[in-house]
Parts: sequence; C-alpha cells; structure tokens
Amino acid sequence: MNIFGKVLVVVIFLLSIGFAVAQMILFTERTQYREKYEDTSAKLDRTESRLEETEQSLEELRTEFDRFRSSKRREIENLEDDIEDKDLQMTRFQRDREELSAQLTKAQENNEALLGNLERKDEIIEKHESRIAELDERVKERMDEIDGLEEDISEQRALINEQKNNIARLEEEKENALTRLQDRERQLAELEARGVHVDIIAPLPPIDGHLSRVDNEIGVAIINRGSDHGVQINYDFVVYREDDYIARLYVMDVYPNHALARVDRDVTDLEEEPMEVGDKVTTRIR
Repeated sequence: MNIFGKVLVVVIFLLSIGFAVAQMILFTERTQYREKYEDTSAKLDRTESRLEETEQSLEELRTEFDRFRSSKRREIENLEDDIEDKDLQMTRFQRDREELSAQLTKAQENNEALLGNLERKDEIIEKHESRIAELDERVKERMDEIDGLEEDISEQRALINEQKNNIARLEEEKENALTRLQDRERQLAELEARGVHVDIIAPLPPIDGHLSRVDNEIGVAIINRGSDHGVQINYDFVVYREDDYIARLYVMDVYPNHALARVDRDVTDLEEEPMEVGDKVTTRIR
C-alpha cells in the first residue's frame, strides 16, 4: 500500500469518527428537542385549558357587564329625567328669584320710607309700651278671673252630668209613676162610677223663691229653696216674670238649700220664652 492509500484510509477513518461523533451529537440534540417539545406541548395544553377558563370567565364578565351596562343605562335615563325636572325647577326658581328681587327692591324702598317714619314713631311706641304695661296688668287680672270661671265651668259640667244621670233616673221613676197614676185613675174612675168622690189634689205648702241656675237646652233649673224650706220631690212650681207665665217645673231632687227641677214641656215652650236666672217661682199657683 502506498502512501496515498494510507492517507486515504486515515482520512476515511477520521471521517468515520467525525460522522459517529456527529451522529451522537445529533441524537443528543434530537433527544433534547423531543423533551423540549413534550414540555412545550404540556405547557401549550395547560395554556389552552387556562385560555378556555379565561374565555368562560370573560363570557361571564361580558354577561355581567351587559347587565351592569343595562342597569347604568336605566340609571342614566332616570338621571336625565331628573335633570330635566331640575332644569324646570331651576327655571321656576330663577323666575321666583326675579320676582323676589323685585319684591326685595320694593321692600327696600318701603324700608327706607319706614326708617324715615321710625323717629316720629318712637314717642308713640313709648306711649304704647306704657299702655301695654297697663293692659298686661288687666290681662293678668282677667286671666285670674278666667281661671276661676274655668273652675266654675268644671263644677257646672260635673253638676250637669250628675243632673243628667238624675234626669234619666227620674224619667224612669216618672214612667213608673205614670203607670201607677193610670192605675189610680182607673181605680178612681171606678169609684166615681160607684158614686164615691175622691179629691186627689192635695194642697202644697206655700213656697216662694227664684231660679239660681237654668239650662234651657236640656230643660232643667235649680231653685234656691230646698228641704230646709219644705220642698219635696214631685212638688210643682210655676215660673213667672213680673205678671208673665214662663214655665212649670217638677222637682226631681232636693238638697238642704236648693232643689233640681225639670220643665214640664207639655205646658211649657222654652223656645218661645226661655227661663232666666232670677225668675220667680211659687207653689201658690196651681
């Protein structure tokens, strides 16, 4: 073998070693590329999964945003309506302000005129203040009188309520008495038919007095004569004023110094001639 052949063998051997080294390097690189590809694929799968989750979340956010936008649109429409109302109110306020400004100007003019009159009115005010002080004293006195009258009114109301109760009780007693009277009249009629005459009207003792209180609305009055003067329940009094007949009263309740009597409306017309405090009463007229 010549030198050329040896060189060729050496070259081929070196090339074989280089090719083997190159194949080893390529195998190593291919293995690394496969691992990187698998890692990249796994990352890509995870990325796609996250992308799907993100898209779902984005869709939910889009839906929520649509609802929010619709709600805000309605709020904006309401606000626009409110703004229109406020504009109308502002227009009215401006018109009112112009009117008030005109009134204020007029008031200022009147105030200037009044200021001119104040100096002349100071003396009048002093006189009025002294007069007011006097009137205050009179008002205090009147207030004291009013307090006393209110107490009297309270007492009178209590008395009226009591008398109303007595009237109701006496009405019932009157009904019972009328029933008994009808029985007596029937019995008397039978006696009269048999020839027996009975005088049922007993004379009353002579008692004179006057009315101390009257109430024409409910038809009651208080006579200034009571049990100490011989007054009894069911006594009847004639009320007169000078020579005029006013009313007939029936005693419902008796106290030592006064008596409560009820008007006999069958023979009395209080609307035509009402009773008055001070009218005279007597049992002498039957």
